[in-house]
Amino acid sequence: MKSKILGSKIKYFRNKAGFSQFDLESIVGFSPGSISRIENGLTMPTLGTVYKIAKALALTKEETMELFLAQKES
Repeated sequence: MKSKILGSKIKYFRNKAGFSQFDLESIVGFSPGSISRIENGLTMPTLGTVYKIAKALALTKEETMELFLAQKES
């Protein structure tokens, strides 16, 4: 269930940045459907994956920490 919290945060930041799931997958080099699975809580990304997503979305340090904390709590 907590993976859905992380997924919803990633989705929020992705939409805020104006990226589609495909855009984000292309930027970070993920396979098709990866972002969908993360956002829907079907898979839990590693800290390294969360960092790549945060960097691709140009998140602030505070926003990045918010994602890390959501991943850690899961």
